[in-house]
Amino acid sequence: MGDDINAILRRLDELAPEIIKIYEEAMDEALDVILVEARDKAPRDTGRLKASLRKSRRRRRGNTVRGTVGTFEPSAMFNEFGTQFMKPRPFLYPALRSSEGRVREIFERRLKEGLDGGRIGW
Repeated sequence: MGDDINAILRRLDELAPEIIKIYEEAMDEALDVILVEARDKAPRDTGRLKASLRKSRRRRRGNTVRGTVGTFEPSAMFNEFGTQFMKPRPFLYPALRSSEGRVREIFERRLKEGLDGGRIGW
């Protein structure tokens, strides 16, 4: 029994690089969905905030893939959370929430395609 488990663990280690590639591709696709939503929901006073939104994906700590959608535009924080003089006009968090279902579908589809398409040969 112990040999079977060790064989499975070795095989998972061998597959890890391809699984990570699939997750990176899924992350890029998911970030695109969230970015479109954020741009649609961003306040349009001047259009500068909407134009400043960007996506970023990076691999950290071994096998962890992380992505962000955001901006360095100072007005983003004021719009998202408000100030003592301005009501909040959130757009980033609502964009994430409204994209959750599609993001989940993207990751499920990409992993299934990897398994069914032979990219991950189990």
